[in-house]
Amino acid sequence: MKSKEELKKLFENGDKPTQENFWEWQDSYWHKDEKLPTENAGLYKVKGSVPDLTALHLMNSMSEGDVYNLLDTGDNYVYVIDLNNTGEAGWDKLGGSFIESFIPLAGTEVGKPLTGMIEVDSEKGLIKKGNTNDPNEYSITLNDFSGVTLESPSSNLVVSNGGVNFSTGGTGNSVNFGVNSVSGEVLFNVENANYRANHVINNNTEITELIDKVSNEEVHFIKSIEEGIISDKDFTDVINPLAFVQKKYVDDNTSLQSVLDNGSVATNPNNNNTARIDLQNGNFGMMFNDQNKYSMFMGTPSSYLFTSDDSTIGGFGLALTPNQFYLETRNNPSGEKSKVNMSAEQALYYDNDYSAKFTDRSLVDKAYVDSKVQFANLQSVLENGSSSTNPTTGSNINIDPFFGNFSSNLFGGTFTSIISQNPSNTILSVQNSSNRSEIELRGEFFTLSNTNGIESSSIKLDSNFALQYSDNYSSKFTDRSLVDKAYVDSKTNYTVNEEAIGTWIDGSTIFRKIINIINTSESVSIDMSFKTSVLIREQLIYDYEDSGVHLSLSGKVQNGHTGEWGVFDNFFNIENPHGILLTNVYAILEYVKPLE
Repeated sequence: MKSKEELKKLFENGDKPTQENFWEWQDSYWHKDEKLPTENAGLYKVKGSVPDLTALHLMNSMSEGDVYNLLDTGDNYVYVIDLNNTGEAGWDKLGGSFIESFIPLAGTEVGKPLTGMIEVDSEKGLIKKGNTNDPNEYSITLNDFSGVTLESPSSNLVVSNGGVNFSTGGTGNSVNFGVNSVSGEVLFNVENANYRANHVINNNTEITELIDKVSNEEVHFIKSIEEGIISDKDFTDVINPLAFVQKKYVDDNTSLQSVLDNGSVATNPNNNNTARIDLQNGNFGMMFNDQNKYSMFMGTPSSYLFTSDDSTIGGFGLALTPNQFYLETRNNPSGEKSKVNMSAEQALYYDNDYSAKFTDRSLVDKAYVDSKVQFANLQSVLENGSSSTNPTTGSNINIDPFFGNFSSNLFGGTFTSIISQNPSNTILSVQNSSNRSEIELRGEFFTLSNTNGIESSSIKLDSNFALQYSDNYSSKFTDRSLVDKAYVDSKTNYTVNEEAIGTWIDGSTIFRKIINIINTSESVSIDMSFKTSVLIREQLIYDYEDSGVHLSLSGKVQNGHTGEWGVFDNFFNIENPHGILLTNVYAILEYVKPLE
């Protein structure tokens, strides 16, 4: 078959086409009464109709294969990407037209599905075979509103905007399923001739409604994540042994009151132990299976009693009243008993003299102690001897009321402590064979001292000189030693001067602080903390650039970002690794103090 370009060359001006040329031209196109070939059916997508060719050319958003019918002429046009081999897209007229409701598609092949929309007259529907009135056949009805209906002689299935409905003809049985597009509820219901069940799911709640269509009685079951399953009907009177029960039924039948109303005695079938609760007399008792042992709690308006008894051995009792309590034990064969009481007036006391029964572990009463001590006091003890020695360790203590001393020697004298007191001072000393530590207390000062037999150190605190060493101990200082003022002055000599120099924009005073290092040969860090929220100036003045000396100011404003007054933690740091003597080094700070 010749292409369009080849056919055009046969009919140029001056040509004399032959019969065969005309036939080739005729065979290259389809007559409007001819059906389109099957192999091309999958290429066309029937889109609909437009009034005329002008309306067709005004359309946009087309894709290749879209087919439209012109209402004024009945012609059909297809949209192609390469119109007449021009390389440009456009509308190409098809060689046939639709006749009435006929769609010129012979079906699709594998891999070439129908991609267009099929519009069906709602009155005609899609018929499998036969017709809608044939009771032996089935039909499918499609329209814009009712959705899809599948029908059979005895049942039908309807799919619509309202959901899905299945019913069996003539029996009253039906199933409906749908979704409310406004509320989002999922609806499901089932019914027969006598009963209807509605099921609704809404957010986190699921509701089931059961309706007796004969009596119009209905009940609701509500399920939710927060409350579980609840119902609006009380089923207490109709519950059978295998039924799930409601909280109300459980609460009504498991309270202590309901239990005791049904009986106040319970027996264990395995060992015949018996428990009894007597609300009338305020008793709770337990009887054991051999009938010789029992325990009982008993309450009255003024007391509470607990007893436990074994008729062959004995028992005990505990009684509580607002004024006292007592414990009592009994020996049933002999009839002996012991009783201890406790009250706010007399503390803990026996009700009788049990001293004959005391063992080394017994708690004894005052009468027993008085009978043994015979009113002994410290004076009488010291008159009988002021020293006491442990025979096993050799440790001893000594009390000397004449000189006001108290001493102890541990482990045969290897460790001694002495407290010595006189009208002017008190001395506490502890020593061993080589060292001694001592505290001296006087009215106006106290002294701490330590000696190792060769060297000694002491420190004194009084109201005039604060805490101070009694001598120069700087040669003994370590990195952890507390140093005195003389040591500090020998290492660093500096002055601090602060003066007001102006007023800040909010009325606060601007101050200048100058620190002058007069002389030092050490590396030091001077704390310059002060309260401010605005730091205006920081400056260092020194002339030691080539000596390895480095000076710096470090610190930060705390809470300054909130607009509140903060403490500016600032340190004047001097790094002097070579120990050069520094003089006249200055640090200058200008800052704002807050209004009082």
